[in-house]
Amino acid sequence: MTAVFRLLALRPLAPPRLVAAHNRYPRAQRIALLLALLAILNIVDLYCTLFAYHLGMLQELNPIAAAFLIAGLKPSFICYKLVMLIAGSTMLWKLRASDWTLPACWLLVGAYGWLAIVWYRWIHEITPLLDPATHLTR
Repeated sequence: MTAVFRLLALRPLAPPRLVAAHNRYPRAQRIALLLALLAILNIVDLYCTLFAYHLGMLQELNPIAAAFLIAGLKPSFICYKLVMLIAGSTMLWKLRASDWTLPACWLLVGAYGWLAIVWYRWIHEITPLLDPATHLTR
């Protein structure tokens, strides 16, 4: 409505904003930062999963990952986790212009952050039970 009044008052309208050029780079940088944080949290999850597997105290809930670990295919499990991380990050990066990408990144970072907290608490509880010489449970 104010644009109509400005037009009728012969005042120039505000110049159009270049939203696409101005907001694209900060958004891409935020998404890149969140994907880097997601990669770090995923590597922490991988390390903690392998630690629990080494102790014999792991109950993997992912059926594909559990199949690798039951069969003793630890390198295949590591490759599976890394391929899933790379594939998911690539999809999110290619869709970075979508309005859903930033909330999706935040959701994934929140989920993996929560998982890192759970792993931290578990390791904190299990550490006193470990034998210092063998790093296995007593």
